[in-house]
Amino acid sequence: MQRSMKILLALLFFVFVMGVTISILSYILINKSLPDYGAEISLPQLEAPVEVRRDEFAVPHIFAKTDLDAFRVLGFVHAQERLWQMDFFRRAGAGRLSEIFGAPALESDKLMRTWGFAANTSWLADSISIESKAVLVAYAQGVNRFIELNSSRLPIEFSLLGYKPEAWKPRDALIIQRLLAMRLSIAWHVELTFYRIAAEFGAKAAREIFPDYPPVSQKAIERPANQAANFAAIQNSMQAAGRYTGWGTGFAASNSWVVAGEKSRSGKPLLANDPHLELSAPGFWFELHISSPSYNVAGMSIPGIPGIVIGHNSSIAWGFTNSMVDDIDFYFEKIKPETPDYYRDKNQWRKFKYRTEKIVVKDRLDPVFLDVRETARGPVISAVHPGWPMDSLVISLRWTGAGFSDDLRAILLLNRAKNPDEFFAALQHYGAPCQNVTYADRDGNIGFQMAGKIPLRRDKQGHLPYLAWENKGDWLGDLPLKKMPHRWNPNNYFVVTANNAGLADGFSGYFSNAWEPESRARQITRLLQQKEKLTVADFQKMQLDELSLYAVELIHRFKKQIDIFALNDREKQIWQLLLEWKGEMHQFSAGATIFHHLLVNLLQETFSDQLQPAVYQEFMRWTTIPARALENLVQNPGSVWWDDRQTAGREKMGDMLHRAFTKTCAQLLENYGDGPGFWEWGRIHRFTLRHPLGKIPPFDYIFDRGEYNIGGAAGSIHKAEYRFTAPFAVDVGASMRQIVDLAQPDRAFTIIPGGQSGQPFSDHYDDQIAMWRNGELKSVSTGQDSADGVFATVQYFRQK
Repeated sequence: MQRSMKILLALLFFVFVMGVTISILSYILINKSLPDYGAEISLPQLEAPVEVRRDEFAVPHIFAKTDLDAFRVLGFVHAQERLWQMDFFRRAGAGRLSEIFGAPALESDKLMRTWGFAANTSWLADSISIESKAVLVAYAQGVNRFIELNSSRLPIEFSLLGYKPEAWKPRDALIIQRLLAMRLSIAWHVELTFYRIAAEFGAKAAREIFPDYPPVSQKAIERPANQAANFAAIQNSMQAAGRYTGWGTGFAASNSWVVAGEKSRSGKPLLANDPHLELSAPGFWFELHISSPSYNVAGMSIPGIPGIVIGHNSSIAWGFTNSMVDDIDFYFEKIKPETPDYYRDKNQWRKFKYRTEKIVVKDRLDPVFLDVRETARGPVISAVHPGWPMDSLVISLRWTGAGFSDDLRAILLLNRAKNPDEFFAALQHYGAPCQNVTYADRDGNIGFQMAGKIPLRRDKQGHLPYLAWENKGDWLGDLPLKKMPHRWNPNNYFVVTANNAGLADGFSGYFSNAWEPESRARQITRLLQQKEKLTVADFQKMQLDELSLYAVELIHRFKKQIDIFALNDREKQIWQLLLEWKGEMHQFSAGATIFHHLLVNLLQETFSDQLQPAVYQEFMRWTTIPARALENLVQNPGSVWWDDRQTAGREKMGDMLHRAFTKTCAQLLENYGDGPGFWEWGRIHRFTLRHPLGKIPPFDYIFDRGEYNIGGAAGSIHKAEYRFTAPFAVDVGASMRQIVDLAQPDRAFTIIPGGQSGQPFSDHYDDQIAMWRNGELKSVSTGQDSADGVFATVQYFRQK
């Protein structure tokens, strides 16, 4: 008995010691990489000491005596909080995710290698301005100093994946910029999906559900014949690539508006901006302030890229929204018979350019080699799919972002611009993605300018794949900046941009066929017109506005089509609830829940029987397209699209609406409970901030944050969007919110949905989530003191 007790005590002691040891090791692993904001840092390349002051949310204020020193320290500070995110971005863009994730990332890497971001940025890094080169070098010095000093204290992702970061190269920032630009391009999805639907149903029918498409001849769709299946292969590859990179998410929207001093309580312009991107952990943006001889600028930066992308300085403020521009073209390339190394280019045969990409795959002994062919237009992307028949035709892609532009120079000039002329001069250097840039300055000027490369096609179109051996699809240059849509100091004293087609009114030329619905822009305009004088608080309330004019107008059409006498008593009660609902998407609304179930069911009933499953998924993937399609179809109750092809009769809108509504009622009662008290929108409309490693259980418990209830919808200013293919989990929302009153240009009111840190055990990984959900804002100043007059920490950087 005594011996057994000793053994038991020994075992208990062993378990205790192991538990303590594991706890200590876990604590060390978890906390080893957390930055010490008070530590003095040696950065040998500095020309003079630099001071970094952080506020209570760890927003850094960099005070440097030289401009390049500011960017050296910025590189260190970015790496201090977001090194793994930066490494992930550059690997994704360079096609090197397979090295850390293994075979599941191979499709993504093949596509990125084919597009050639890394290959293109090699020459781009040599071609940009001297200033841009110097800033990239300085920034890389700061990142590499952090890596050098912290090789044994790296973020936990490196330990879990078993690798260490390579030295940062100046061109890595260019790779990240091009990757993010391509992610915001919408043309590839719209063009290919339209082509596939038009090939089966005809161009006239396809235009009914792509209302922004111009008239298209069926002959253009059918030349060359039977290619829709091949485009399907390309789309499948693109979607497979999005598993890790977020490519092809189907969301690229934003709000921004600005009012002149005549409509401002302060007498100076007010500017608001909230870009809509995927909600992630860590977030997309990193907030900071830079003070140096040439800069006194604050706002949102992108980890891995120097400079402030959206923000304000002592003279101006600016914001970005996606222009939704068609910046991509696809080309059928004819292969020379029996000589596959040549393709037809106008009246001659030209030889493909070749490059071989070596892809290292984790846990595989041998690398994967990918041969990439390039034409005069761009890379052959059809070769990414292994089943593509390459004996006669292949497909190439041309994108504006593959050409030259010095986007970093544009950002640097924008950061120190003081007036409209300098603002315009900065945007001359901007390339991709095409953006609407709103503007306000302390002198009272307001406006917006579309900026970026818009190709001038020979045939002035661009909405269908071209035959490369003809010249119709030739790019003759880019649309000059002064001829792109803009608006300056308008008579109504405000400017609104919300990815809407109205932005291009009055400007000739082809811009896009994939605008967002006008509902957000019209609601912003309504709210701006309701008050004579506006304040920061008014703008803050507007950013949270949850009224959907899109929903209101659809219901107005629906009530003319529904046969109330064909409903049972419970269905009539639910229909009455919907009619009494005012279109508010707040999280306690039962009406919002009814409407969105009806919306999804109506789309499914209308299109799932007509479109093949794969085409249906593509059509529904980008929510803008089916949303616009429904707007158009409700004005044509007898459209062929309302018909159910699986029945003998000819259905109209009222028939499909009745089906969708009865299905909605059954879902509400079966899934949630018998009564509107169970149908609150926020109960099912929830979001999670997801980390790339959160896709791999059980890492989601470490890195992800959520779920959280939320209001809003795709059609409201407070955008909280779900995929029609996976309702009703929110994927997209305001990636940040910013409001600037030019009466105090040195201060902005901001928030991000997460925190400054990319490290899940940092206090600043998720310390802004509650404020973001509640619509609160914090104040950030470009002065020597923080917004509240006191900084939480001060860190010194010295040469030695």
